[in-house]
Amino acid sequence: MSRKTSKKERTSKLSYLFALLPVIIFVGFVVLFLTMQQQPPGQTVPTTQTTTVETSRTSYQAAPDFTLRIITKDGLTDEKFTLSSTRGKVVFMEFIMSWCSVCDRVAPTVKKLHDQYSARGVMFVTVAGKDTRATEEETAKFLQEHDVTWTSVYDERLEVFSLYSVRGTPTFVIIGRDGRIVNIIVGARTYEDLASEIEKALRE
Repeated sequence: MSRKTSKKERTSKLSYLFALLPVIIFVGFVVLFLTMQQQPPGQTVPTTQTTTVETSRTSYQAAPDFTLRIITKDGLTDEKFTLSSTRGKVVFMEFIMSWCSVCDRVAPTVKKLHDQYSARGVMFVTVAGKDTRATEEETAKFLQEHDVTWTSVYDERLEVFSLYSVRGTPTFVIIGRDGRIVNIIVGARTYEDLASEIEKALRE
């Protein structure tokens, strides 16, 4: 008799647990969703990972101003560049790391864009980040290998990366003549895609 009762009790408990399982799973998803929603924007530490993920977001906030030292194929200089000095021009700004394989792959596309649009008044700026691999020497080597002749600056403390919430490279930022961000594009894009974004900024 006691064995039958014990078996019934175990069966009853199992049935109860199985009945609760969907509820437990649902509550877990709700908690996860709320946790993700509550994460404050811009609080993540800027990473230097490369990315081929293609995302973009449109924003019309004022582009954060900054001043950084200029770097060329010959190395870091004492000359400085300030973003606000470009006011009145469309700006195509890219964020890179010298070791970034995706940046290396899209470099010819960026050069082609520069050759096409600099004559139309578009200002090109490369913001190169620093880490243990992206040294001053390696960054200068990257600029030389890709024949980068436009303004390049060296973000030694990744402060500008943080200002623009850059989480992966390459990241492209299109800034309008009024100094406001037109679009932020993350990841590799074709020449046609990036040219289309520049054209939109030129029409505004």
